[in-house]
Amino acid sequence: MLQLYCINITKDFSDDKIQNLLRYVSNETKERFHKFHFMEDSLRTLYGEILVRYISRTQFNFDTQQIIFTKNKYGKPYIKDNPLFFNISHSGEWVVCAFSSSEIGIDIEKIEKLNTNIAENFFSEYEYETLLNTENKKQLDYFYDIWTLKESYLKWLGTGLSTPLNSFHFHLNEKNIELNNNKIKNNLYFKQYPIPEYKLSVCSENNHFPKIVKEISVKDIKF
Repeated sequence: MLQLYCINITKDFSDDKIQNLLRYVSNETKERFHKFHFMEDSLRTLYGEILVRYISRTQFNFDTQQIIFTKNKYGKPYIKDNPLFFNISHSGEWVVCAFSSSEIGIDIEKIEKLNTNIAENFFSEYEYETLLNTENKKQLDYFYDIWTLKESYLKWLGTGLSTPLNSFHFHLNEKNIELNNNKIKNNLYFKQYPIPEYKLSVCSENNHFPKIVKEISVKDIKF
C-alpha cells in the first residue's frame, strides 16, 4: 500500500477555517504555528499534521482524536502504536504526504536557481561531475532530481543529516533511478512526479506507486 497526497496552502484560505483546523492538531503544532513570523510557514506546519489526521481517518478509519505522534531519536515522526507509516515534506505553496505499510520517504522542492556550491559540497563526486558535464539547459532539472532523491532517501532512512549526503549517489537514466550505497542492502524503489515549478521524489520499499499525487482541498477537510 502506498498513497500520496498534497495540499496547496494558497487555495481556499480563510481565518475561520484555519482556527477550526487548529482545534484538531497537537499542542506542539499549535505552538509552532503561532511562533512563525510568516503565515506561509505557519500554514505549512499546520497542513502537514492536518493532512496526516484527515487521510488517516478517511482512508484508514482511524479515530482522529486517538492519534498520538512520536519520533525516533533523529526526529522522524510516526503514529504511536500503529503500523501505518507516513512522511511529510513541504516547499513553497505545497505540502505533500506519503502513506505506506512500510518505511517511506518523500521530498518536494521548489525549483529556483542552480547552486553549484551546494552540489559541490553535498553531492557525491560522481553526481557533481555529472552535473558539470550536463548541458546547461538540463543542469537545473538534474540538480533538483538528485537533491530530492537524496532527501527522500534520507527521510526513508530516518537518520537525518547524520548520514552525509555525499556518502551515496544516484545514477539516472531514461528508465531507471539507481541508488548506489554499499551500506544499505534493502531493495528500494524511487519515483518522481511532475508538479509545475517543483520536483517531487518518493523512496519506498515497494514499487506499487500510485499514478498521481492526489490533491486535497482545504475547504473539503472536515472532522
